[in-house]
Amino acid sequence: MSDCQNEVRAAAMQLESTEKPLDLQDLSKIQLLVPVQAVSIGCHHFLILK
Repeated sequence: MSDCQNEVRAAAMQLESTEKPLDLQDLSKIQLLVPVQAVSIGCHHFLILK
């Protein structure tokens, strides 16, 4: 697993937990979306830095 995916997961967990404690459904949703969000962030950085 890349550092980017770990950072995305940590950020998502932090954002989700600001409103309420995380439950299993929240964690499952975060786990499912991490690869998509990591790719999106990577593409964004690539386009901005190019």
